[in-house]
Amino acid sequence: MADVLHEFQQKKQKLAEILQISANQVSHLGHHAVARTLLAKRHEILERQFHVVVVGEFSSGKSTLLNALLGEKLLPAKMAPCTKAILEIQYGERSILKVYRDGVERPEEHAPSYLSEVGVLAARELDEIRKERAASEITRLALEVPNPPCDVGVTLLDTPGLNEHEERTRITAERLPKADASIIVLRATDLLSKSERDFIQSEAKKEPVNRRWLENAFVVVTFADVATQDDEGELVPLKARLDEFMDAVLPPGIARGRRFFIDARSALGKRAG
Repeated sequence: MADVLHEFQQKKQKLAEILQISANQVSHLGHHAVARTLLAKRHEILERQFHVVVVGEFSSGKSTLLNALLGEKLLPAKMAPCTKAILEIQYGERSILKVYRDGVERPEEHAPSYLSEVGVLAARELDEIRKERAASEITRLALEVPNPPCDVGVTLLDTPGLNEHEERTRITAERLPKADASIIVLRATDLLSKSERDFIQSEAKKEPVNRRWLENAFVVVTFADVATQDDEGELVPLKARLDEFMDAVLPPGIARGRRFFIDARSALGKRAG
Protein backbone atom coordinates (compact mmCIF):
# COMPACT_ATOMS: atom_id res chain seq x y z
CA MET A 1 0.00 0.00 0.00
CA ALA A 2 3.00 2.28 0.54
CA ASP A 3 3.69 2.29 -3.23
CA VAL A 4 0.08 3.20 -4.03
CA LEU A 5 0.12 5.94 -1.38
CA HIS A 6 3.41 7.34 -2.72
CA GLU A 7 2.03 7.42 -6.27
CA PHE A 8 -1.12 9.14 -4.99
CA GLN A 9 0.94 11.82 -3.20
CA GLN A 10 3.09 12.42 -6.27
CA LYS A 11 0.02 12.90 -8.48
CA LYS A 12 -1.43 15.34 -5.96
CA GLN A 13 1.69 17.46 -6.04
CA LYS A 14 1.89 17.37 -9.83
CA LEU A 15 -1.74 18.43 -10.24
CA ALA A 16 -1.27 21.18 -7.66
CA GLU A 17 1.75 22.51 -9.57
CA ILE A 18 -0.17 22.51 -12.88
CA LEU A 19 -3.10 24.38 -11.31
CA GLN A 20 -0.77 26.92 -9.70
CA ILE A 21 0.96 27.62 -13.02
CA SER A 22 -2.39 27.87 -14.80
CA ALA A 23 -3.75 30.25 -12.14
CA ASN A 24 -0.70 32.49 -12.49
CA GLN A 25 -1.04 32.60 -16.26
CA VAL A 26 -4.76 33.44 -16.39
CA SER A 27 -4.28 35.99 -13.64
CA HIS A 28 -1.67 37.81 -15.76
CA LEU A 29 -4.26 37.87 -18.55
CA GLY A 30 -6.72 39.57 -16.23
CA HIS A 31 -9.02 36.59 -15.62
CA HIS A 32 -8.90 36.85 -11.85
CA ALA A 33 -12.17 34.95 -11.19
CA VAL A 34 -10.86 31.97 -13.18
CA ALA A 35 -7.58 32.15 -11.27
CA ARG A 36 -9.42 32.03 -7.94
CA THR A 37 -11.38 28.99 -9.14
CA LEU A 38 -8.16 27.22 -10.13
CA LEU A 39 -6.52 28.03 -6.79
CA ALA A 40 -9.57 26.75 -4.92
CA LYS A 41 -9.34 23.49 -6.87
CA ARG A 42 -5.61 23.33 -6.06
CA HIS A 43 -6.36 23.66 -2.36
CA GLU A 44 -9.05 20.98 -2.63
CA ILE A 45 -6.61 18.56 -4.26
CA LEU A 46 -3.88 19.19 -1.68
CA GLU A 47 -6.38 18.54 1.11
CA ARG A 48 -7.53 15.27 -0.47
CA GLN A 49 -6.86 12.28 1.80
CA PHE A 50 -5.85 8.77 0.71
CA HIS A 51 -8.96 6.74 1.51
CA VAL A 52 -8.59 3.14 2.66
CA VAL A 53 -11.94 1.38 3.05
CA VAL A 54 -12.20 -1.55 5.49
CA VAL A 55 -14.83 -4.10 4.46
CA GLY A 56 -15.97 -7.40 5.90
CA GLU A 57 -18.89 -9.21 7.41
CA PHE A 58 -20.24 -8.37 10.85
CA SER A 59 -18.07 -10.00 13.58
CA SER A 60 -15.22 -10.57 11.12
CA GLY A 61 -12.76 -8.80 13.42
CA LYS A 62 -12.72 -5.41 11.65
CA SER A 63 -12.84 -3.41 14.89
CA THR A 64 -10.05 -5.47 16.48
CA LEU A 65 -7.90 -5.07 13.37
CA LEU A 66 -8.47 -1.29 13.23
CA ASN A 67 -7.61 -0.99 16.92
CA ALA A 68 -4.40 -2.93 16.20
CA LEU A 69 -3.52 -0.62 13.30
CA LEU A 70 -4.16 2.47 15.44
CA GLY A 71 -2.31 0.99 18.43
CA GLU A 72 -5.15 1.91 20.78
CA LYS A 73 -8.54 0.47 21.72
CA LEU A 74 -10.80 3.14 20.25
CA LEU A 75 -13.48 1.13 18.45
CA PRO A 76 -15.83 -1.13 20.40
CA ALA A 77 -16.16 -4.73 19.28
CA LYS A 78 -19.18 -5.70 17.17
CA MET A 79 -19.83 -2.07 16.37
CA ALA A 80 -22.89 -1.40 14.21
CA PRO A 81 -23.65 2.33 14.34
CA CYS A 82 -27.34 3.31 14.24
CA THR A 83 -26.69 5.67 11.38
CA LYS A 84 -26.43 5.78 7.61
CA ALA A 85 -22.97 7.34 7.95
CA ILE A 86 -19.71 5.41 7.49
CA LEU A 87 -17.17 5.96 10.27
CA GLU A 88 -14.22 8.02 9.02
CA ILE A 89 -10.98 7.66 10.98
CA GLN A 90 -8.62 10.53 10.19
CA TYR A 91 -5.81 12.58 11.64
CA GLY A 92 -6.35 15.01 14.49
CA GLU A 93 -4.15 16.45 17.22
CA ARG A 94 -6.18 14.60 19.87
CA SER A 95 -8.56 11.66 19.93
CA ILE A 96 -12.08 12.98 19.50
CA LEU A 97 -15.31 11.85 17.84
CA LYS A 98 -17.17 14.42 15.74
CA VAL A 99 -20.83 13.76 15.10
CA TYR A 100 -22.50 15.69 12.28
CA ARG A 101 -26.30 15.91 12.31
CA ASP A 102 -28.72 16.88 9.57
CA GLY A 103 -29.48 20.60 9.62
CA VAL A 104 -26.80 21.42 12.23
CA GLU A 105 -23.80 23.39 10.96
CA ARG A 106 -21.28 22.54 13.68
CA PRO A 107 -20.52 18.97 14.74
CA GLU A 108 -20.92 17.66 18.26
CA GLU A 109 -17.64 16.69 19.91
CA HIS A 110 -17.42 13.58 22.08
CA ALA A 111 -14.84 11.23 23.55
CA PRO A 112 -14.22 8.18 21.29
CA SER A 113 -16.11 6.06 23.82
CA TYR A 114 -19.30 7.73 22.55
CA LEU A 115 -19.13 5.28 19.64
CA SER A 116 -20.70 2.75 21.99
CA GLU A 117 -23.61 5.13 22.48
CA VAL A 118 -24.08 5.49 18.74
CA GLY A 119 -24.75 1.78 18.64
CA VAL A 120 -23.18 -1.56 19.50
CA LEU A 121 -25.27 -4.38 18.14
CA ALA A 122 -26.95 -6.84 20.47
CA ALA A 123 -29.19 -9.56 19.04
CA ARG A 124 -32.21 -8.53 21.08
CA GLU A 125 -31.87 -4.95 19.85
CA LEU A 126 -31.62 -5.67 16.13
CA ASP A 127 -35.10 -4.49 15.14
CA GLU A 128 -34.86 -1.40 17.35
CA ILE A 129 -31.47 -0.51 15.90
CA ARG A 130 -32.74 -0.79 12.33
CA LYS A 131 -35.64 1.50 13.16
CA GLU A 132 -33.33 4.01 14.85
CA ARG A 133 -30.96 3.88 11.90
CA ALA A 134 -33.74 4.70 9.47
CA ALA A 135 -34.73 7.72 11.56
CA SER A 136 -31.18 8.81 12.37
CA GLU A 137 -30.25 12.46 11.87
CA ILE A 138 -26.53 11.64 11.89
CA THR A 139 -25.00 12.38 8.49
CA ARG A 140 -21.32 11.88 9.28
CA LEU A 141 -19.11 10.28 11.94
CA ALA A 142 -15.46 11.38 12.06
CA LEU A 143 -13.04 9.91 14.60
CA GLU A 144 -9.91 12.07 14.74
CA VAL A 145 -6.74 10.44 16.12
CA PRO A 146 -3.08 11.47 16.34
CA ASN A 147 -2.02 7.92 15.43
CA PRO A 148 -0.42 6.37 12.36
CA PRO A 149 -1.34 5.61 9.63
CA CYS A 150 -3.66 8.63 9.72
CA ASP A 151 -0.74 11.00 10.36
CA VAL A 152 0.53 10.55 6.78
CA GLY A 153 -2.66 11.65 5.06
CA VAL A 154 -4.58 8.38 5.27
CA THR A 155 -8.29 8.21 6.16
CA LEU A 156 -9.61 4.80 7.22
CA LEU A 157 -13.28 4.12 6.44
CA ASP A 158 -14.92 1.54 8.69
CA THR A 159 -17.91 0.21 6.77
CA PRO A 160 -20.94 -1.75 8.01
CA GLY A 161 -20.85 -5.54 8.00
CA LEU A 162 -21.72 -6.96 4.59
CA ASN A 163 -24.23 -9.34 6.14
CA GLU A 164 -25.63 -6.86 8.67
CA HIS A 165 -28.45 -5.24 6.71
CA GLU A 166 -29.30 -4.81 3.02
CA GLU A 167 -29.54 -1.01 3.27
CA ARG A 168 -26.18 -0.76 5.01
CA THR A 169 -24.52 -3.00 2.41
CA ARG A 170 -25.85 -0.66 -0.29
CA ILE A 171 -24.30 2.32 1.49
CA THR A 172 -20.95 0.50 1.59
CA ALA A 173 -21.15 -0.39 -2.12
CA GLU A 174 -21.88 3.24 -3.05
CA ARG A 175 -18.81 4.44 -1.14
CA LEU A 176 -16.32 1.92 -2.54
CA PRO A 177 -15.67 3.56 -5.97
CA LYS A 178 -14.36 6.66 -4.17
CA ALA A 179 -11.76 4.69 -2.17
CA ASP A 180 -8.10 4.47 -3.21
CA ALA A 181 -7.33 1.14 -1.53
CA SER A 182 -8.93 -1.35 0.84
CA ILE A 183 -8.49 -3.90 3.57
CA ILE A 184 -10.81 -6.87 3.08
CA VAL A 185 -11.34 -8.68 6.38
CA LEU A 186 -12.39 -12.34 6.23
CA ARG A 187 -12.82 -14.96 8.96
CA ALA A 188 -10.73 -18.13 8.77
CA THR A 189 -13.50 -19.98 10.60
CA ASP A 190 -15.91 -19.35 7.71
CA LEU A 191 -13.57 -18.40 4.91
CA LEU A 192 -15.28 -16.96 1.84
CA SER A 193 -18.89 -17.29 2.88
CA LYS A 194 -21.55 -16.99 0.19
CA SER A 195 -22.22 -13.32 0.97
CA GLU A 196 -18.47 -12.56 0.79
CA ARG A 197 -18.08 -14.40 -2.51
CA ASP A 198 -21.17 -12.77 -4.04
CA PHE A 199 -20.06 -9.30 -2.95
CA ILE A 200 -16.47 -9.58 -4.21
CA GLN A 201 -17.54 -11.19 -7.50
CA SER A 202 -20.12 -8.47 -8.08
CA GLU A 203 -17.60 -5.69 -7.41
CA ALA A 204 -14.92 -7.33 -9.57
CA LYS A 205 -17.22 -7.14 -12.62
CA LYS A 206 -17.40 -3.35 -12.44
CA GLU A 207 -15.40 -1.02 -14.65
CA PRO A 208 -11.75 -0.53 -13.55
CA VAL A 209 -12.44 3.07 -12.49
CA ASN A 210 -15.02 1.77 -10.00
CA ARG A 211 -13.01 -1.15 -8.63
CA ARG A 212 -9.76 0.61 -7.78
CA TRP A 213 -10.39 -0.19 -4.10
CA LEU A 214 -10.46 -3.91 -4.96
CA GLU A 215 -7.39 -3.89 -7.19
CA ASN A 216 -5.46 -2.09 -4.40
CA ALA A 217 -6.70 -4.52 -1.76
CA PHE A 218 -5.04 -6.14 1.21
CA VAL A 219 -6.83 -9.31 2.31
CA VAL A 220 -6.58 -10.03 6.04
CA VAL A 221 -7.93 -13.34 7.32
CA THR A 222 -8.61 -13.21 11.05
CA PHE A 223 -9.07 -15.95 13.69
CA ALA A 224 -6.51 -18.20 12.00
CA ASP A 225 -5.60 -19.72 15.38
CA VAL A 226 -9.23 -20.62 16.08
CA ALA A 227 -9.71 -22.24 12.67
CA THR A 228 -6.49 -24.25 12.74
CA GLN A 229 -5.99 -24.86 16.46
CA ASP A 230 -2.42 -23.57 16.02
CA ASP A 231 -1.59 -26.28 13.44
CA GLU A 232 0.34 -24.41 10.74
CA GLY A 233 -0.32 -27.23 8.29
CA GLU A 234 -4.03 -26.55 8.41
CA LEU A 235 -3.41 -23.07 6.99
CA VAL A 236 -2.23 -24.51 3.66
CA PRO A 237 -5.69 -25.50 2.32
CA LEU A 238 -7.18 -22.24 3.63
CA LYS A 239 -4.54 -20.18 1.80
CA ALA A 240 -5.04 -22.26 -1.34
CA ARG A 241 -8.81 -21.69 -1.21
CA LEU A 242 -8.31 -17.93 -0.84
CA ASP A 243 -5.76 -17.75 -3.67
CA GLU A 244 -7.90 -19.83 -6.01
CA PHE A 245 -10.93 -17.61 -5.51
CA MET A 246 -9.17 -14.23 -5.61
CA ASP A 247 -7.03 -15.16 -8.63
CA ALA A 248 -10.13 -16.28 -10.53
CA VAL A 249 -12.07 -13.11 -9.70
CA LEU A 250 -9.42 -10.40 -10.06
CA PRO A 251 -7.20 -9.47 -13.01
CA PRO A 252 -3.90 -11.45 -13.11
CA GLY A 253 -1.43 -10.51 -10.38
CA ILE A 254 -3.82 -8.26 -8.43
CA ALA A 255 -3.48 -8.50 -4.63
CA ARG A 256 -0.90 -11.31 -4.91
CA GLY A 257 1.46 -11.11 -1.92
CA ARG A 258 -1.05 -8.96 -0.06
CA ARG A 259 -2.96 -11.75 1.66
CA PHE A 260 -2.33 -12.27 5.35
CA PHE A 261 -3.54 -14.71 7.99
CA ILE A 262 -3.52 -13.44 11.57
CA ASP A 263 -4.87 -14.95 14.76
CA ALA A 264 -6.97 -13.39 17.46
CA ARG A 265 -4.19 -13.41 20.04
CA SER A 266 -1.65 -11.65 17.81
CA ALA A 267 -4.17 -8.97 16.85
CA LEU A 268 -5.04 -8.34 20.49
CA GLY A 269 -1.38 -8.34 21.43
CA LYS A 270 -0.49 -5.73 18.83
CA ARG A 271 -3.39 -3.59 19.91
CA ALA A 272 -2.34 -3.76 23.56
CA GLY A 273 1.27 -3.09 22.63
